[in-house]
Amino acid sequence: MKLKISVVAIAAILLSAAFVVSCGPQGKYGEVQAVVGEFVAMVDTLDKALDSNDGKTVAAALTAFGNKMKEIQPRLEGLADKYPELDSDKVPAELEGVKKQMDESEKKMESLFEKLMKYADNEDVMKAMAAFEDIK
Repeated sequence: MKLKISVVAIAAILLSAAFVVSCGPQGKYGEVQAVVGEFVAMVDTLDKALDSNDGKTVAAALTAFGNKMKEIQPRLEGLADKYPELDSDKVPAELEGVKKQMDESEKKMESLFEKLMKYADNEDVMKAMAAFEDIK
């Protein structure tokens, strides 16, 4: 049950970051590119840790991911306020590269959830996932 709650918490975090899909990398949107780049790197790092097949490594990566998410979450929310046009369904051409990065990261996150399932009985991983409940 804890794993299910933790996976839901992670999904909620990622959904709150999903608005960045319509953000972009250049000029006016350079700040958006930076945040998206950090998020993409976070996902890649977690993915590599999950391939390690070591519960302690996975737990450490989950903890790092959660800590970083706590750090960038206010920045993500600030971007939504600063750039209201990001809520539009139509992505300007200059933002297509970042949209593609986020689409790829979202797909990767889906596979990460599947990889996490094999750690459902690992105490270290469960503790790390419980910390995601604190991220809003």
